[in-house]
Amino acid sequence: MPTGPHLSRQRNPFIADEFNRTAAVEIWGRGTNRVIDECRRYGVEPPTFREEAGSLIVTFSAQLSPMQGPSRDQATGEVTGEVAGEVADEVRRLLEVLRASPLTRSQAQAALGLKGQANFRDRYLQPSLDMGLVEMTLPDKPHSSRQKYRLTEKGRRFWSRIARVAVDRV
Repeated sequence: MPTGPHLSRQRNPFIADEFNRTAAVEIWGRGTNRVIDECRRYGVEPPTFREEAGSLIVTFSAQLSPMQGPSRDQATGEVTGEVAGEVADEVRRLLEVLRASPLTRSQAQAALGLKGQANFRDRYLQPSLDMGLVEMTLPDKPHSSRQKYRLTEKGRRFWSRIARVAVDRV
């Protein structure tokens, strides 16, 4: 992706409109350049940007110092989970649906426009639960008719990062 002035394209108009409405967007089309500038400022190789199946994939190549942040094992575990979440469009879509309030399985499935319960469970819900991004409101009663699903703290932080990246890309 070239640096400097470039065409700013809204990839998610819903997120773009919301951030525009709340004045969270400083200037349209400056996000990628800001990321590249900050990487250079800290002596880190700028990321690569690529579009794949309608999703933006940003890859950072940075060496973690043993004295900075978490241990290598802790960092690898967290990054692995987050990268898996970023790659899976289904997980990201479920987080978007659950960001405002807890929903039942059927409500979340309907909000995503999905008909197949097995497809929803296997591709959306279970990976989100496994990554610790979503939790049950009644964990002791997983089959309860009153069961709802909500974002965990990790899920809220992750959604917040996704939204910030989306703003920088609109």
